[in-house]
Amino acid sequence: MSDNASGSMSLGAALYGTSGPASAPVGPSAGSIDQGKAGASQAPPAQPTTGWPAQTVRDTPRAAPPSTRPGEPPAAGERSLAQAFYGKAEAAAGQPFDAAKIALPEGYSAEPALMSEFSGAAKELRLDQAGADRLVALHAKALQAQEAAADRQSAEWQEATKAHYGSNLSATMGQIRERVGNDRDGQEFLKLMSYSGLGNNVHVLRVLERLSRGY
Repeated sequence: MSDNASGSMSLGAALYGTSGPASAPVGPSAGSIDQGKAGASQAPPAQPTTGWPAQTVRDTPRAAPPSTRPGEPPAAGERSLAQAFYGKAEAAAGQPFDAAKIALPEGYSAEPALMSEFSGAAKELRLDQAGADRLVALHAKALQAQEAAADRQSAEWQEATKAHYGSNLSATMGQIRERVGNDRDGQEFLKLMSYSGLGNNVHVLRVLERLSRGY
């Protein structure tokens, strides 16, 4: 009687099949390895390139040498880097600027120190005579607007003072003038109150009224 019954399968056959387990791992043979070494010694065929064309150092164009050295002004017809970015103020084509010929508006006089500073700025900006006169006229216009605003403020103060004192305004102002006096200090004080417009302010007059009455 044999160990295995007819038609029955052993444990080895169940795990590895009827031919049994492999006696050694299956891998490349010694001959195929030798063939691989021989093939590696031969260079692979060149592949066509599809990217940018190769460029050698000789093919690279050289940068143009600068026409001037650092610190030197640009040559005639060329612009500096600052001029390329910001432009260059060209000299005006009108009459050259002359501080002595500036047309001052009526009622205005030139202050020597400020006029000297203005003349330097006008030359630096390359203004012609017409441009300088235009700036002076614009400055005078701004001063006139400031004076007009001060006059309007003084007129508003005067209306408020009249509304507060009514018919007693004349007597109150006479009392204040009497206490101020007519000497030099008094005259300069009244002049300052009139020039600044503070003499029209109701709060200023009320304080002066209290001082004139001694309380």
